[in-house]
Amino acid sequence: TSKVLSLAHTNPRHLDFENSAKDGASLFFRDGHLAKNDGNSVDLDIETSEMGKNSTMYLALSSALKKYRGVI
Repeated sequence: TSKVLSLAHTNPRHLDFENSAKDGASLFFRDGHLAKNDGNSVDLDIETSEMGKNSTMYLALSSALKKYRGVI
């Protein structure tokens, strides 16, 4: 038997997890990356590079927002 753990919906502005779970997860594969013997196709160098790009973009946008609105 499988046990299902339900989520508490404590605020009407929370996302409706039950409906979003039905949408399914999207998978993203980069061309040219082969899976290792364990099935892992994650390239740590590429993921670290992408994380750096995201961090730089976040810092730039939050800085622009701070100058524009004085909120953050």
